[in-house]
Amino acid sequence: MNPELEQQIRSAFAGVTLGNGIGLWETKSLDDYADDITRSQARARDIRDDWSRIPAEDLPGWTAQTAMIFTDPEGLRFLLPVFLIKVADSDFPLSHLTNLSDLEKRFCYLNTAQRLAVQAYLLDYIAEAYQPEEELNLRDQRTLRRIRLAIDEYWSRTATQETE
Repeated sequence: MNPELEQQIRSAFAGVTLGNGIGLWETKSLDDYADDITRSQARARDIRDDWSRIPAEDLPGWTAQTAMIFTDPEGLRFLLPVFLIKVADSDFPLSHLTNLSDLEKRFCYLNTAQRLAVQAYLLDYIAEAYQPEEELNLRDQRTLRRIRLAIDEYWSRTATQETE
């Protein structure tokens, strides 16, 4: 990830806390169908005040995927910068950032700066992963179209709307 993009993400999400959202370890307990006591213990384990304190070693692929699926919009706003920065070498967030049927509901807590940071992440991802475009296989062409559609239909449009 280029340093300017990382700084944009850090600045946009600076000061974001988990609040009452569902955090990283609580999402794991939900995925495991944990009882209320175990879920409460997992919730207590979650870092709640500073997303940048979540260690990279807590983010293997399964954890990131589980968190993106089982968290709520408040938790997603807290966890998203962690995934964009610390799991940047993976393409796992793409499906979550480009599923048009789900974006409005899932990312409703993001403000303009945060939406612009996600849009910049997607544009950077395209520039890094899908060049030269004419040499892409069919699967990558479809993925590129899906990313561009999400940028055009959601991220560009909503980045100008303040939602907080």
